[in-house]
Amino acid sequence: MKHKEKKKQKQMKMEKKREEEKNSRKMKPKRVEEPRKKLGKMHREKG
Repeated sequence: MKHKEKKKQKQMKMEKKREEEKNSRKMKPKRVEEPRKKLGKMHREKG
């Protein structure tokens, strides 16, 4: 019983991680765009 319970807990943790990754992927584009824009401006100023 204990082993099965441990396995279930592991599966739950993995599923949670996957869901968090999916959510972070959905959220990332907005976050990623901003630094790129800032970098682009900096490069233009240097040029």
